[in-house]
Amino acid sequence: MAEALLRADLPETSWCVLSAGTHAIEGDPPTPGAHDAIYRLRRLDMSHQRSAALTVDLLRRSDHVFTMSRMQALEAAALFPPAAPRIRLLGAFAPAADAAGGPADPYGGQADSMEIADPMGGDDEAYEACCSRLDTSVQAVVEWLNNGAAPAAAPTAVSHWPEGP
Repeated sequence: MAEALLRADLPETSWCVLSAGTHAIEGDPPTPGAHDAIYRLRRLDMSHQRSAALTVDLLRRSDHVFTMSRMQALEAAALFPPAAPRIRLLGAFAPAADAAGGPADPYGGQADSMEIADPMGGDDEAYEACCSRLDTSVQAVVEWLNNGAAPAAAPTAVSHWPEGP
């Protein structure tokens, strides 16, 4: 959903937007819940998108990496430690007034105000809440990118990265 929103809001001539998951199964289509939520919110069609696994090469080539949870940020940084300074929590750009509820990711605890709860396996309400939160956060990210993407003007994913190997 974040990929579809970023693609819709950023000019293709300036940005290449890719989505990859820390535990993604390569080539899967969007879930019906994700597809329906993004269509209801913004009339976007993401049926052409397919899941991809996060790789060292993707992290190496990325100017910016946005995650929904701190656990995903830590996993991405562990995969390629030099990317750590470019990894940011998407939800931290527009923190929720209160915790969004639900798990931050399949392996994490409850989402806090800067994480975006993963709707996987949830009902339509969970997907719609996630999509709405993603939309608000993406709008803040687009504004940050359009204003020069100064590292000091953006939140980081964690306060301290673990030491690399």
